[in-house]
Amino acid sequence: SGEGPPRPDQPVFTVKRWGKGGDDESTVEPGTPPAPAEEPGTGDADWEATMGEWGCDAEDAEDLAAPATFNYLSSALHPEIPKTLRKSVGEAVADFGMIKDGDRLLVGLSGGKDSLTMLHILLDLQRRAKVKFEVAAATVNPETPEYNPGPLIDYMKALGVRYHFLCKPLIEMAKKHLDPKKPSICSFCARMKRGMLYSCMRKEGYNVLCLGQHLDDFAESLLMSAFHNGSLRTMKANYSVEAHDLRVARPLVYVRERVMAQFSTENKLPIIQDNCPACFAAPKERHRIKLVLAQQEFEHPNLFWSLQKAMKPLMSINHADRSRGWFEAGPEEEEETPLQTSGGACDNGMCGLGSDGAMGVGSDDVMVSMAPAVDAATDLAA
Repeated sequence: SGEGPPRPDQPVFTVKRWGKGGDDESTVEPGTPPAPAEEPGTGDADWEATMGEWGCDAEDAEDLAAPATFNYLSSALHPEIPKTLRKSVGEAVADFGMIKDGDRLLVGLSGGKDSLTMLHILLDLQRRAKVKFEVAAATVNPETPEYNPGPLIDYMKALGVRYHFLCKPLIEMAKKHLDPKKPSICSFCARMKRGMLYSCMRKEGYNVLCLGQHLDDFAESLLMSAFHNGSLRTMKANYSVEAHDLRVARPLVYVRERVMAQFSTENKLPIIQDNCPACFAAPKERHRIKLVLAQQEFEHPNLFWSLQKAMKPLMSINHADRSRGWFEAGPEEEEETPLQTSGGACDNGMCGLGSDGAMGVGSDDVMVSMAPAVDAATDLAA
């Protein structure tokens, strides 16, 4: 794909543009056309899907090529974004410079509540914003019976979102290629999925990968890093990978998990249930930390506001370069030594997956960020 229009060095979003209070009209630039009055389920004539360079099975290919037949509620196709939710995402976009004019965004879509909510918010901002940017989505199908993202194909058709469906038997590959001394299937799966997404971006000309980790995920990662590794680290809100050709952004960094749960339930979004045999078979450390935070929030209602403020310097790191000091490298960039009690799954949850972990893209390991790792899927499949 050719290069997009020139991008300014500074983000073009401002908090004011995304409405700090006031009526909805204040968040829309004059002359911005309203969202198209589209009948539920009619989709978009410009919709396009690709199978990805690794391909999928014949059934998935038939689903992508099949005529569109939709049966979605209007709220699932055109949900009304609450003003508070739009404001939180708009502030994050502005604070961390996540979206610039001419950017081409690829949403890492697992089909969970977080990634689906993020997709709808970005589509809403795309319609309202004065700046121009593109939004597409990609799903990595690990080809396990416990997780079937196939229904997302029809949903993306109905939304008119350009869609990439990438497939690879990741669990089977992990069994064949994992080092017995470091048998973390979760870490392997996360790297493989991120490598597949990066390859898709480079091939199709996207420059920003949007992931659905939220404020709860950031706080949980901070505590796990402190408890298990003795360092204050968490995920980053917006950073460039080490090859400096792609960025990773997390627009939900200021949003609580319960907000996404409420939004997806009220709008009847078609959530894809996930139950990976390696990652979701039993409660892990992330779940325990979630309970710890819930208990503390009961005693201190402003806990997450305080944690957000405390984590801001860590969230603001905008690179994936380990050479700049230990305090500037998050758990995404360093390979931690997992505190595991058994082989296979990541028993203590330190693989870095968030609550919407079916995409397996909560961990930004430096090996994934570096260009050579992008071809890992091809190398391991050989």
